[in-house]
Amino acid sequence: IRTALAGARTPLVLIHDADLETRSEDIPRLLEAAARHPGHAVFGTRFPAGRSRGRVPFLTRVANRLLTGATNALYGSRLTDMACAFKLVPAKALRNPPLRARRFDIDAEITVRLLRRGVPITEVPVGYRPRSYRQGKKIHPLDGLRILAILLKLRLAGRG
Repeated sequence: IRTALAGARTPLVLIHDADLETRSEDIPRLLEAAARHPGHAVFGTRFPAGRSRGRVPFLTRVANRLLTGATNALYGSRLTDMACAFKLVPAKALRNPPLRARRFDIDAEITVRLLRRGVPITEVPVGYRPRSYRQGKKIHPLDGLRILAILLKLRLAGRG
């Protein structure tokens, strides 16, 4: 993501997980929302209005509620799925300074940066097909703790 942002020549960049847990067919929904809300970032949400869109493992739901809830409490947002790796964002909001995250905490860093810079975030429901660890899923419960620590660190440091 960091490398792509540095080379992007368009005003908007689409971040999409390589494992295709979210559906590429939903990209037009993000683009339509961006057209309706110029200047907004558009995040996919697997949990619109608290409901899941697809079979979501229990631990994923719990971790998402914790991390999205922490984001909302710390930054005054009203998101339903900060951790969805399906984002359409203004490239310039993420270039300078460059993003630092190297793992799953990049979603938190992107979200905090947008919120701190006053970029409104619109969410669009997207389909979700979760993979199992046997299928190659890489995120680990400790990553959730790292993400929470990053949210707190950025809040306390006033950076983002």
